[in-house]
Amino acid sequence: MNLLLGIFFILSISSFPSSQAGKAVFTGGEVAPTNAAIYQTFVNFTAATGEEQYIGVFTAGNSLASAASTGATLVRRLQKVYGAKKVEWIPFHKDNGTTCTDPALLAKVKKLTGVFLNGGDAQFYIDCFYKNGKETASLLALQDRYHKNKLAVMGSSAGTLIVQSTPMLKIRESYSSLVYGSSYTSTGGFKLLDYGFVDVHFSERARQGRLIRMIEDLQQYSHVGFGIDEDTAMVIDGTKFKVVGTNGVYVINTDLAKKGTGKRFNVTNVRANYLTNGDSYNFETKAITIPSFKKKITSTVQKNTPATMTDDVFQPGMFTLVTQGLFRSKVSSQTYGYTKETNPRFELDFRKTSSSAGYLGTSGGVEYLSYKNLYVDVYCVQNC
Repeated sequence: MNLLLGIFFILSISSFPSSQAGKAVFTGGEVAPTNAAIYQTFVNFTAATGEEQYIGVFTAGNSLASAASTGATLVRRLQKVYGAKKVEWIPFHKDNGTTCTDPALLAKVKKLTGVFLNGGDAQFYIDCFYKNGKETASLLALQDRYHKNKLAVMGSSAGTLIVQSTPMLKIRESYSSLVYGSSYTSTGGFKLLDYGFVDVHFSERARQGRLIRMIEDLQQYSHVGFGIDEDTAMVIDGTKFKVVGTNGVYVINTDLAKKGTGKRFNVTNVRANYLTNGDSYNFETKAITIPSFKKKITSTVQKNTPATMTDDVFQPGMFTLVTQGLFRSKVSSQTYGYTKETNPRFELDFRKTSSSAGYLGTSGGVEYLSYKNLYVDVYCVQNC
């Protein structure tokens, strides 16, 4: 990114108030249709704005036909299952000739109390709601209503990726990001989340490496990134979010990290926090709150076996499995994982310190394990 673009982004981000306003349900994608804790929360938010409930569904499918089909499904779900009074699919897809500069779309946005941003291709949202690098009137109206608590937003997959103020990640995955650097858009997102980078399908697609690299490459914007797992949501209310759903949300922080020199990417002292159902996080203070049904993991419940390691750390779900296992171990304070790829090959070291803590509890018959302040080092070990 050149200097002028960097200055543009810093100015555009600073134009928003430092306090996060609004209510939102940002998910990592693949939300089960029966996940009432997520859908019902969003519908309830849209009914509590003081205006007549009216939800607009936006879909970014690869064709107009698929977008329309998905839109119809979501409309039916929000109305018939979760009780929303008025829901409308609002087409903006390039195939139908309607653009986000249409005054009719602006008029609708000004009446909406809820916006559902579904997945697909995030670039469709950018191409429509930005013109010549500037927000359209429809996007400005959406931002204004959200920050004034007149409109709640739900995002899924690409619809969540689009909400950040920072540049957005593109397709490049973890290993390729470590080797070649981050791939990201030249514009920010919808500027609904002002506190860091956002990534989706996180544990399921092992995107920890790409988010770490993104934060380090673009740390002038933020030292914090949020990685949301599938069927899981960050439920935002003002300056805090609560985790709701079946999996978790990573909060990656690099404010204490040290980036090394050399041909290959390397960094030490990255802090990883993995928050699961019921945990909450304060954007401004960075404080994490664990609910009472989870208890701090102590030696009385830990296993007297070493933590496992892996030779394929970016296999789907493996990063989470290995790091959670470290907190279950009584005898291990650290473990590690290699990338499957060997030209070059990277190693990720995971360390518990005196500030690290794991929490374990059961709710609704499901066991949840969260942890705070796991230290991660990333460096090249072969064919560097």
